[in-house]
Amino acid sequence: MNPVSALLRLRRRLYKRGLFARQSSTLPTISVGNLAFGGTGKTPLVAGMADLWLSRRRRVAIILRGYRRRSRGALVVSDGRRVLCDVRASGDEAALHARLHPEAIVIVAERRIEAARRAEELGAEILLLDDAFQHLKLERDLDVVLLACRRAAGNRRRPFGRLREPLSALGEADIVVLSRCEGPDEADAVSEVRRWNREAPIFPSRVQLRGWIGAGGETLDGSAFAGRSVGAVCALADPSGFRRTIEESGARLVFFRSYRDHHSYSRRGMRRLARGALRAGAEALLTTGKDRVKMEPPPGIALFEARIEIQINGDFSGAVEKMLAERGVVV
Repeated sequence: MNPVSALLRLRRRLYKRGLFARQSSTLPTISVGNLAFGGTGKTPLVAGMADLWLSRRRRVAIILRGYRRRSRGALVVSDGRRVLCDVRASGDEAALHARLHPEAIVIVAERRIEAARRAEELGAEILLLDDAFQHLKLERDLDVVLLACRRAAGNRRRPFGRLREPLSALGEADIVVLSRCEGPDEADAVSEVRRWNREAPIFPSRVQLRGWIGAGGETLDGSAFAGRSVGAVCALADPSGFRRTIEESGARLVFFRSYRDHHSYSRRGMRRLARGALRAGAEALLTTGKDRVKMEPPPGIALFEARIEIQINGDFSGAVEKMLAERGVVV
């Protein structure tokens, strides 16, 4: 075991034994996290869960750390009525959630308990913790953990790879969602999860392209660029998934640039990307929602962002509600 994994395992044990104090909110609290450094479909899963309770007229608060934001402390990004700060202050993921869910409260904070208390003050009825599986200080009623099928299936060949902590941490998960399940990896991934957790429901899933949104708000079908030459740009922990999504849509990818996760796009950088895509013969420049919130439309080429959803096999929402009810949590 590498030193980082050993420290993370020790940290979990200390919290479990009560040697490190934990804090709790009075609200139902669900953590959606992962073992890997991105690329699992966590954002669309959080978005889908938020949609579920928002459709039932519940006041949902989405809480994030706000990676690479230019602010400190607890910051209300949206109070459920209006967005209160720009993407530089909030970070890209929080800005995306605020745009996807205008009725949701969105708060960023290094200390999630501060965000939870602020959410309570704003009238929240349920907390969704985005990327909090390793944030153990705030207690939660349910831990949902995502893991890409290929990472679980390939664990024996690459014991750690891009994982933040070893798969043994899956023993702390209440529900496991296996993302990007394609081909024979699914059965191997289920078997690998069962090595560490014999009880948690396991839900295979796929990331699905629902369409494209233009800079002016126009929407296109997911196959709109089939057979056409396109360019693409993203700043994700694992850009291969976005690239694969474009190729599976039938588009001809002639230009592709990827940057470090949470990269900030300047006007000059966008002009440079536009020139590169046009020189390669691209008719449009494609990106992700997380990237789009940081971009100004480039000159000379149309910019479209992907509308991504996670398709889960099985009654995932039913399992979440059943488990919460069994624990006496009313949402």
